[in-house]
Amino acid sequence: EFRRVLFRSKVPHRAIMRYILHYTEPGDIVLDGFCGTGMTGIAAQMCGDVDVLESLGYSHQERTTNQGPRYAVLSELSPGASFVAHNFNIKKNPPLDSVTIAAAIREIERECSWMYETLHTGWPATDRRLRPYLDDNPGKSHQKGTINYVIWSDVFFCSECGEEIILWHVAADEAHAGMRDLFNCPGCQAQLKKGSLTRAWEQRFDTDLGVTIKIVKRVPVLIDYEYSGKNYQKTPDNEDLALIRKTESLPIPFWFPTRSLHDGDKTSDPKNVGVTHAHHFHTRRSLFVLAKAWQLLRS
Repeated sequence: EFRRVLFRSKVPHRAIMRYILHYTEPGDIVLDGFCGTGMTGIAAQMCGDVDVLESLGYSHQERTTNQGPRYAVLSELSPGASFVAHNFNIKKNPPLDSVTIAAAIREIERECSWMYETLHTGWPATDRRLRPYLDDNPGKSHQKGTINYVIWSDVFFCSECGEEIILWHVAADEAHAGMRDLFNCPGCQAQLKKGSLTRAWEQRFDTDLGVTIKIVKRVPVLIDYEYSGKNYQKTPDNEDLALIRKTESLPIPFWFPTRSLHDGDKTSDPKNVGVTHAHHFHTRRSLFVLAKAWQLLRS
């Protein structure tokens, strides 16, 4: 139903404007009881836009006579289309200017940049060879780069020997830039496939919910970072792991959503791996930065 309404009812608002301009006067109320995605509301508002009227071919006299927004009352049975119509038509705050955004970025960098520092010991990102071990990092520099992103890998138990397996280390295929369907356990050498393995889980105390949660075990396996204007990659070292532990315990003094996920078509996917609330989608440092940005831009 949502798809039908979304794609069949999104009539161009400029086409609707012609009817509204012909049959109504400025200040009139237009009712659309089957509004779909709310284009009638957009059209009613745009009747007061001189530039749009001119682009539609209306003369100066017609623009002067007919200029002025109309008011729209919209109704729609589909919750999905109602949501879209609401967000198309709601009055939004004026956009933030570049000076405000730049000041917010500087403040975030001042407070949070230490969370994304890593020693420059990696290799050029153009080199796609896999290096799973700490000793594979070629550099010995004490200079620090800025992390772009971190790849995390799920952890499983071998179905034969019961040892933990880091999926990235056994299944990542550099030649095809993907994951192999079949791979060997590094301990017992048994041939395995992901579908036959059992996930490793861990428990942690969620300070935001005040309860202990159960979530799948994941470990960082690759860091992509920037140093002196160039991209590099590295295997996480002890300092990186210590930084992750430190940031994971950070208290966040700003508001962020902690609502539980509702039942839906796709929410079973995150729930099946222990992601049951909105803030579980982010690492702690990412959540801190997002919450800080929200607080700055709302103030």
